[in-house]
Amino acid sequence: RKIVQRIWGGQSNRQRTVTVKLSNNNTGEKEELYKKVLIYSSVVFIVLTCSFYLLDFPQARVYLRSSSTISSSKIMSSTKTPVPRAAIKPFKIEKHGDVRIDNYYWLRERKNPEVVEYLKQENAYIANELETPYKDLKQTLFEEMKGRIKKDDSSPPYIYDNYIYYRRFEKDKEYAIHCRKTLSSEQRASLEQGASFDSISSPEEVLLDVNILAEGKPFYNVAGINVSPNNQILGFAVDQSGRNLFRIYFKDLKTGKLLPDVLCGDSADFEWANDNKTVLYGMKNKTTLREEKIYVYTLGSLPAESFAAAHEPVAFSEESSDDEEGEEEEGEEEEKEGEKSSTEGGDKPLSNTADIPPVGTLLYEEKDETFVVSVGKTLDEKYLQIHSSYTDTDEVRYISADSPASVLSDISKWTIFFPRERKIEYSIESGGTRFFIRSNYLAQNFRLLEHPITPGQSTTKESWKEVIPHRPDVLFEGLQVFANFVAMKEKQNALPQIRVLLRPETNGPISTAQQDLVSQNEPVYDVDTGIIADYNSPWIRFSYQSMTTPPSIYDYHVATKTKILRKQNEVLGEPKFISSDYQTDRLYADNNGTKIPISIVWKKSCRTENSPMPVLLYGYGSYGYSMDVWFSSVHLSLLNRGFAFAIAHIRGGEDLGRYWYDPEGKLLNKMNTFTDFVACGDFLVEKKITTPSQLHAMGGSAGGLLVGAVYNLRPDLFRGIIAQVPFVDVVTTMLDDSIPLTTQEYDEWGNPNLAEFYNYMKAYSPYDNVRERGNYGDLLVLTGFHDSQVQYWEPAKWVAKLRELSPETRVLFKTDLEVGHGGASGRFKRLDMEARVAGLRGWTWRRE
Repeated sequence: RKIVQRIWGGQSNRQRTVTVKLSNNNTGEKEELYKKVLIYSSVVFIVLTCSFYLLDFPQARVYLRSSSTISSSKIMSSTKTPVPRAAIKPFKIEKHGDVRIDNYYWLRERKNPEVVEYLKQENAYIANELETPYKDLKQTLFEEMKGRIKKDDSSPPYIYDNYIYYRRFEKDKEYAIHCRKTLSSEQRASLEQGASFDSISSPEEVLLDVNILAEGKPFYNVAGINVSPNNQILGFAVDQSGRNLFRIYFKDLKTGKLLPDVLCGDSADFEWANDNKTVLYGMKNKTTLREEKIYVYTLGSLPAESFAAAHEPVAFSEESSDDEEGEEEEGEEEEKEGEKSSTEGGDKPLSNTADIPPVGTLLYEEKDETFVVSVGKTLDEKYLQIHSSYTDTDEVRYISADSPASVLSDISKWTIFFPRERKIEYSIESGGTRFFIRSNYLAQNFRLLEHPITPGQSTTKESWKEVIPHRPDVLFEGLQVFANFVAMKEKQNALPQIRVLLRPETNGPISTAQQDLVSQNEPVYDVDTGIIADYNSPWIRFSYQSMTTPPSIYDYHVATKTKILRKQNEVLGEPKFISSDYQTDRLYADNNGTKIPISIVWKKSCRTENSPMPVLLYGYGSYGYSMDVWFSSVHLSLLNRGFAFAIAHIRGGEDLGRYWYDPEGKLLNKMNTFTDFVACGDFLVEKKITTPSQLHAMGGSAGGLLVGAVYNLRPDLFRGIIAQVPFVDVVTTMLDDSIPLTTQEYDEWGNPNLAEFYNYMKAYSPYDNVRERGNYGDLLVLTGFHDSQVQYWEPAKWVAKLRELSPETRVLFKTDLEVGHGGASGRFKRLDMEARVAGLRGWTWRRE
């Protein structure tokens, strides 16, 4: 659930309110996010679907052109293996007088050997059914996809102080190498005039080689890379569990050695004060993983031996502990209304910090369990911020980043910009003597306001001065403030755009008469602001991509309107990628009078007019996260074999404005999300773009809930479903406030402790709506054992119940016992997993 929010350390794009220098919330990391979320299942889809068409639809082989053709004779039959069956252990759950019997509730017992054994049986089953008979196809796709990636790639550098920072990859290595080069004043001036970064010949300084750190470790994720203001100390967060449980380390860039200080708060969230030694960092609740506390710590203030335990290897075990309770007796277990389910015996989230106490001074604790808290710094580096946020409410505290540690550690010295008020969202960015405010106050789609900076004195919302008014057809999504201009990220008609407003006087007011729109001319595309670490920069950086154009990074000079292409991702391999060989379009489905946008791409030579083609329809539709289009070199293996890939911009996102999410796509209107997706599928069939026997659906996390609900609503519409880390046990999960994210998401799904919400979510919860029937349609389910966003037991229970009530339904279920919500950590490991997933398709839709 909420993939983007959690990978970026606690907040979604919509909620992110502070510009964090050198953070991983930038264009490059956004591309990595897309890869993590989508690459894994794309390969699975391709192998499975291609195998299905080869074996079952000979006429579809016309799509498999020349070198793309795969001989079906090379796909061997698998030896028949028993379908895994989880034991039935009835568990009674009663709420609001409603009784539910959950036969698979016991699968939550993470340390129960019987649970682990069941998951391993499912893995063995899928291996036998897929990995042996389709290993050649999987390897073909893996090599094909890997061959499109430039092995020795690098990101466009950006300027910070007297350095350029960038990251690069070396051939056949899994992880990034973070580097920098020094700049002379003359070199910096030439770059600001538009010179190429290739002109900088200074020696390279390797800051962090993640390949060395990750050696011998099955999972290794580095996030939150953040250099001190004087460029001498590098802070970075490491997760070795896949559950977004981090430790923060510090490296002395002069000596090249790690400092003894380690921050064990499980959070990757931290920020530097301007004294170059004091840091603010976040701490998660050990059980719910809610970001709830902020500490202040000064490097070197404790002796090195204080951190001995923090430097010990991180160990995670899926085995049963010695003190684990014995197996329950057979028969019904009961959870009565008002009682919480026990999470003893290993069901508590695995903590990365064990019993290691926090260091430093507790600055702030967020008492409201529906809120999360984060830290940040304004782009001009003048102010530190503490941001408390709920889905529809914000509260920001700020203080001068020049304050000494003794002042920073006293929360009474911080200023609350505007005290929290339900339904009022806002973020602030400093610019000279004023804060610029993005808020939904009297503006559903948000508007731009300003207010003088008044340390020690809170503001009232009535005192905010409007700069750009609310526009009912334009969603104001984000803001970057620079000395001489501001950049506004907007969305109109499900297409993003960047609006630039000048500040004629440095740090002065905005001139609304001087507006420049950085727009594009393709029918479907994505554009986003990139990382600029210099408040005084004359440039803004933005990324551009479409379903036919690889990701591209541009620098745009605001004064001269000059646009420089800094990098476009190369697509290697054979057949040679030519953008014009592919077609993208925007279509509109109808759901009872509401128009639902669909973005679609296909290869021109693979489609005959009015001839249906196989289609993969993707959707998400939750948390207000707009599903912007993206380019995928992995999807080329799909398109080159005659498939189309489509994205349904359904309600629950903010593609058509805030109302598309609130109120249209959440709480008691959540069914709109599912019926919109069905309407998109019906439209593709009605327009003869595809047929039910060629249409497939895919979604992950909350998108897994989407396809799970659709699986129950319209099993006749889709040939098969791919559900990645799916949130499918909605009612039981939302009743358990010990599970990560539950209390924070009452405003998304509703609080089932209230009967109205309980009954509504029970009506669509995929697990609660599995019924006895002959065949639901083929299903592939993927999860990670260490997932902290959607616990592994949700898809495990769903699969077990489907096997019980619909034995004719063909289901494949894979639990990766080493990873969490985002899948594997290495770039090629992710491709290998994608190829494995793609291979599943051939089994799932093979007709015997």
